[in-house]
Amino acid sequence: MLDTGSSDLWLAADTCRSCAGVPTFQTSSSSSLQQVTSSTGASQDVTITYGSGKVAGELAQDTVSMGGFTVNPQQFLVVTTMSTGLLDGDTSGIMGLAFQALASTGAVPFWQALTNANQFASPEIAFWLTRFINSQNPADEEPGGTLTLGGTNSSLFTGSIEFLDLAATTSEDTATFWLLEMSTLTVNGQQVTI
Repeated sequence: MLDTGSSDLWLAADTCRSCAGVPTFQTSSSSSLQQVTSSTGASQDVTITYGSGKVAGELAQDTVSMGGFTVNPQQFLVVTTMSTGLLDGDTSGIMGLAFQALASTGAVPFWQALTNANQFASPEIAFWLTRFINSQNPADEEPGGTLTLGGTNSSLFTGSIEFLDLAATTSEDTATFWLLEMSTLTVNGQQVTI
C-alpha cells in the first residue's frame, strides 16, 4: 500500500502470527536479506503506530526494486506483530512516501533514496487515481491507479502543472508530511479555503 502520510517501508513476515489472511514476505526466500543491528550487535526492534493500529518487528535491509528502480540496500521493517484489521485483501505492507524525518525506523524512504542517488530523470513522483463517479457500489479494491516515479505521465492529465513549495519546511531534512499552505478566497461573495 502506498501511503503519503507515513515514511516507513514494512512487510508482514511469514513468521507473523497475527497477520492471518495477509500475504506475507517469505524471509527465507531472500539470500540477500540482512538484519540491521545496533552498535552492540543487537537486533533493532521497532514499533510503528498508525491511527488505525500498529505493527512491530525487526529492522532489516535488502535489495528493493519497483517500476524499474532499485535501492540496494534499502532498510525496512520485517513485521512480526500487526494489529487486527490494519491490512486486508492482497496488501502485504506499506511503502511510506512521506519524508525520512517522519520515519519510525529512521530509514530513508524508497522514493527519497532514489532521488538522493539521482536515479530519477526528474525529482518527481505523481499519482493518477481512477474515479468511480457513476458507480453506486464500487468494491473495496478497484483497479486503476498509477504511480509514476521520476516524472509525470502526460497522457494522464491536461493543462499545466502548478508547482508549490512545501509549507513550514526549510529543507528536505526537516520535511515530514507533504504540507501545502491554505488560502482563503472570496468566490461569488462566499469565502472558500483552498
